[in-house]
Amino acid sequence: MKTILNKKSLSIFLYILIALIFMGDVTLHPLTTYIGQPGDAQQFMWYLGHFWNSLLQGRNPFVSTSMNYPNGINLMANTSLIAESAIFGPIALVTNLVLVYNLLFLLNFIATSVFSELIFRDLGISRFLAVAGAVLIAILPYYMAQDMGHLNLVLTSPLWVVLYMVVHIVTKGTIRPKLNGVVIGVLLAIEFYTSLEIFVTFLMVSALLLIVSILITRNKFNGYMKKIPRQSVIYGISVLLGLAIPGIVEYLFGPYRPPLGLSVQSPNIYVTDLLSLIIPSPVYLIHSHTTTFVTQFFSGNYSENDGYIGIPAIILFVWSVQRTWSRSVTKVVFTLVLIIAIFSFGPYLHILGNTSKIMLPWIIFQGLPILKDILPGRLMMYSEIGIVLILLIGAEDVISKRQKTRSTSFIMVFFLCLTGLTWWPRMPYWTTNVNPTLTSALSSGGSLYRSLKSQVVGVVSSDFPINMETIADSGYPFSTANVYAFTSTNENPMNLLNISLFATNGSSVTVSQVRNSLRAYLPYAHVSRLLFMPISVGEKISPTIYNGITDILGQPIKQVDGACEWIVPFSFNSRMVIQQFSDLYNASTRYLVNNKWNTSNLYPLALEKLGFLSPSYQGYSKNEANFNWTGLGGWVGAWGNNQFAVGLNTTAKYAEQIIRSYQHKSVKVYYPYPQVYNSSEVKRNWGTLNNTLQQLLIVFNAK
Repeated sequence: MKTILNKKSLSIFLYILIALIFMGDVTLHPLTTYIGQPGDAQQFMWYLGHFWNSLLQGRNPFVSTSMNYPNGINLMANTSLIAESAIFGPIALVTNLVLVYNLLFLLNFIATSVFSELIFRDLGISRFLAVAGAVLIAILPYYMAQDMGHLNLVLTSPLWVVLYMVVHIVTKGTIRPKLNGVVIGVLLAIEFYTSLEIFVTFLMVSALLLIVSILITRNKFNGYMKKIPRQSVIYGISVLLGLAIPGIVEYLFGPYRPPLGLSVQSPNIYVTDLLSLIIPSPVYLIHSHTTTFVTQFFSGNYSENDGYIGIPAIILFVWSVQRTWSRSVTKVVFTLVLIIAIFSFGPYLHILGNTSKIMLPWIIFQGLPILKDILPGRLMMYSEIGIVLILLIGAEDVISKRQKTRSTSFIMVFFLCLTGLTWWPRMPYWTTNVNPTLTSALSSGGSLYRSLKSQVVGVVSSDFPINMETIADSGYPFSTANVYAFTSTNENPMNLLNISLFATNGSSVTVSQVRNSLRAYLPYAHVSRLLFMPISVGEKISPTIYNGITDILGQPIKQVDGACEWIVPFSFNSRMVIQQFSDLYNASTRYLVNNKWNTSNLYPLALEKLGFLSPSYQGYSKNEANFNWTGLGGWVGAWGNNQFAVGLNTTAKYAEQIIRSYQHKSVKVYYPYPQVYNSSEVKRNWGTLNNTLQQLLIVFNAK
């Protein structure tokens, strides 16, 4: 390794220089500024600190109730960077997670460049072209897009080391097959615990490579395979399985995981649009107002628009393929690039964001276990790697002594440089500052620490994912009822509360709406504290939201650095839920007595207008489809002949309490609607019913 580093010192310096230029302000402020945009990046910082936080408290590092309390999350079912958290987490204990995040980005950038260069050199590419190829690999359009916040999808350097070791064994041989196998197994396990999606797609593409190689060049393929020692394969697979089995078990059988039969993302959104191959998004240095306008119509978002190749690269690719078609490696790589690119288009071809009726091969895979959760557009990483390899093979063929002509060499180098220029990211690239003052207030000894320590907190925020870094860097002092992850439940009360409060950035939300939102969602959040957390330095809670919360919970007990903390009384949860059902039932009986048992105009707004029900329940007019509902999730209306029903969206805990109080008066009870209530069935499905809002509906006689 020392010899390799000595030979590559200049190129390594170049890669470091490019990385530091790319990181911009982060280079000067690595503790308070990170590469990328806010949101997903802070989620990964939360994950990076979780492993050691769990171990030091004697908890399972594969699951957590520090978020989505009391349901929790399964970290193996999420993009949780378990490997990096285990390896680099201790650094965060003495610095912070922002530095760890930036350090991982820098090390991955350098390692990817170095080992891709080594691969190209082993494949016979000259030193200059290998360095040029390594730079293109480092700035692949896939990486440039995902660098906006998806660290787990960018950290692919373990796979580059694996590829280098395999290529080196095939081309140069090995004298330590067992050690090589162990190292490869460890590296694959690291990728497994970094991103299960990348790990699976790497295996899938590797299998495709083997199939294509056998079909196109069987004899050469057999010769290469014989060079791989059997001991390396056995040791590699054994080490990988040994390290991965705990994660596999947790993923398949652990708590809090999403249902295995459901896709966590739609396979027809994050795909490669046909026009995205040639039209750059604002991620790249060379773009315009016109291209920005066009790319906004592509499905997904800029961080998932991974399919950009550019006209120069496409021209050079076609030229290189035509020039070197006689080589079996060109045929294999070209075929693989084409297959994977078609897969990346998803189940149906997208053109300018419009889904056509042209069915594509990925429709076969979108229903298969594990593969159904792969976002097709991300497969373009492998196609782009293949394109770089073809470009280098073509360039090597042109500038080699036996093929060298001045004009052809100039054209090849020109298009190679033009490809790098069109792939170069915007400068400066996106960077984001964190909020260190609030982190200090939440950390041990801080002004908010003692009152929030070990509490279950509902975070009121316009963008909770941004707050995740603050919570993690302060040492996870409390559990949050909020969640930003894939979970076993469909709804989260705190998320719904924040959506209702900040859907319009607080500008048009009234105090009454804030109060109603609190009454509708807070009873199901199981929180003991409500905490407004600013997402940036200087942000203040809007007066409307502040007054609405204060009307329900009283004055905040603390206000520090823009944060406001309220106590949520223990009795608040059950009192608010049961009170609504009681109010709806009592108002309905008063209405029926007053209207001689006529149920025809029984609905919440009518009850409010007659003074039988408080206007705070926000009923709807009769010409609206949901006129039987209140704004807080209650239901009142006529039910058949001379009957009426009262209902509520609630969890099993409160449904059982209400049923016990009203069942003796009822004609029929539905829970969860439209199923007739069966206590045994409710107990059997308690885990699901008590973690989701389902409709309880109780039918009564009008007289």
